[in-house]
Amino acid sequence: MFRYVVAFAAALAVAGCDEDGATVVDAGPEELGRRGAAVALSGIVGAHLEAFAAAADALDAAVTAYAGGAAPSDAQGAWRAAALAWQAVEVMQVGPLAKGTAPGAQGLRDEIYSWPTVSPCRVDQEVVTERYADPGFFDAAVVNVYGLDALEYLLFRADAGNACDRQVRINADGAWGALGEAEVVRRRTAYAAVLAGRLAADARRLRDAWAGFGAKVAKAGDGEPYESGQHAMNDVFRAMFYIDLDVKDVKLDPDGDPADVESPFAAHSKENAVANLRGVQALLGVFAEQLRAEGAGELADALGAATTDAIATVGAVEGPLGAALRERRESVAAAQTAVRRITDLMKTQMVTVLSLSVPQEGAADND
Repeated sequence: MFRYVVAFAAALAVAGCDEDGATVVDAGPEELGRRGAAVALSGIVGAHLEAFAAAADALDAAVTAYAGGAAPSDAQGAWRAAALAWQAVEVMQVGPLAKGTAPGAQGLRDEIYSWPTVSPCRVDQEVVTERYADPGFFDAAVVNVYGLDALEYLLFRADAGNACDRQVRINADGAWGALGEAEVVRRRTAYAAVLAGRLAADARRLRDAWAGFGAKVAKAGDGEPYESGQHAMNDVFRAMFYIDLDVKDVKLDPDGDPADVESPFAAHSKENAVANLRGVQALLGVFAEQLRAEGAGELADALGAATTDAIATVGAVEGPLGAALRERRESVAAAQTAVRRITDLMKTQMVTVLSLSVPQEGAADND
């Protein structure tokens, strides 16, 4: 715990007094430890958002070059790098990333990545209308026509077909067929360049929003954004249940439809799940220190070992996840089981030792 108490003390050196010079924080050793942990967790989220902003800038540059005539391979590689950076953030949906009534929620996550709210058909419809070229496009656009998921489709769809049913207008009225292959490629490339520019701007906006929110975390216990360090830790714990509700139950469902994997066009679903687990691994390092301070070192070790094993097991699934669901479902089942070992420990021993709360959705999952 000591290093997190030090981190908290350092934060107080910057933000420790109110306008009258009075100390903002008055807490006992245990709460000081929790608040130090909250500061450390905030730093981890901030570092990951910084890394994603850099990856988004690189993606913007690569897609711009692609729109200027370069081969698509560099843009595709930059998308994969940005996707990995983002998937670690997916398990950190607190503050500006969060929705609803969560502390500091601004709902900015869906601006970057709206999965599972995706619609390649809607993207194709925008290709036909070329509304993406309008200056006010993003003012009226819904989240499933921009962001990392829409970019995946635009950069990785290999043919000139579309994802809409025959009765959808772009097919029924012949508008898509009238474009021709070369025009489809040109428009998809131009559309991708618009989205990449917006993604980079949104990544910077999110990074800056987190900087403002993160500065307040040092004052956990002052009522804004958190009532206590325990409250802050519990909010991060809630976000970590992404690996229970989304990774274990959806992404790694061995009974899932191969056509419904998260990243079908880039064949990046397995890599996304590994990045999700690496994000949780980074956060669990802080929680492990708190567990050790409570005398639960064996639990801290068990969580660390389970996470390392899950990363290896998911990564060992042979080939793309869609292919594994068609041909090797047992390997996906093994990956799901490995993730369940983490979430079972989180739901039982970890909540008890650290007095955390299982999110309502996670509590309803009995496995």
